Amino acid sequence: MKKEKLVEMIKLTYEEDLALHLRTRRVKSETAEQLVEAIGPYNGFDPDKVKEIIRRFRGRVMGWEIGREYSPVIYVHLPYWTHQREDSAEAWGERIPPEEMEELKRELIEAFKEARVDEIEEVVPSVLRFWWD
Repeated sequence: MKKEKLVEMIKLTYEEDLALHLRTRRVKSETAEQLVEAIGPYNGFDPDKVKEIIRRFRGRVMGWEIGREYSPVIYVHLPYWTHQREDSAEAWGERIPPEEMEELKRELIEAFKEARVDEIEEVVPSVLRFWWD
């Protein structure tokens, strides 16, 4: 699906209440920023703060799922291998040490707390969920 269609889908989801439960496929940071912009302000969700966080972690994550679970939700996919980081030029990378993975999680959690997230959940060891009410 093209980026423009994803943006339009998110706009319709929020502006027209097209769906109350929806997630995009995993996308890169640039697209995630546009999708967050399409959501716009929503209760405690501040798209400008969230876009800044996405920019801060560009190239350090595998990607983002942006959606709605009644309210805004973001799933962040973390890499196990260096070549899994978005935009990596490596054909094959090295395993990311568990300590580095834990530090990345901690940084993401702290950053999203700054953006007044209401729920933080580790869905699986490589996916974090952030939800605003």
